Amino acid sequence: MVNVGNMIMRGVFDKCPDLNVVLQEAGHWWVPFIRYRMEEFYEMHPDDIKITPRKHGTNEDYLQRSPSESLRDNVYLCIQPLSLPRNSGEARNMLEMSLADEMFIYSSDWPHQTLDPPTWFYTSRAFDDELRQSILSKNAEEILRL
Repeated sequence: MVNVGNMIMRGVFDKCPDLNVVLQEAGHWWVPFIRYRMEEFYEMHPDDIKITPRKHGTNEDYLQRSPSESLRDNVYLCIQPLSLPRNSGEARNMLEMSLADEMFIYSSDWPHQTLDPPTWFYTSRAFDDELRQSILSKNAEEILRL
């Protein structure tokens, strides 16, 4: 979470807008927190971005996009392990707040798939067909530019 926040707030994705960062086994429920916190901080203190070394060195004052846009467009999270709330409505809300349809990529813990067998994609009511396809293939294809 800290590394992603630093990359965004220091303007790494302004300098390299096509850079995709994939995090594995880094968790994912921190996404709503950092997403809203970066937006709040940037709205309240945008001048603080001016003093970051990369922005200062390039004579740029502000980020080219909002922090949450960089998060959504440049960061992907492998979802092993995926720890969903048991209530499917709560699980769906968490997936939406975490931008799962745009950021999550399926990963397993192969060869020991005791924790996250892929069957939960088809047994949990938190996933509709569109979200399932985004996580299982669409997001990975976007990263690989297939």
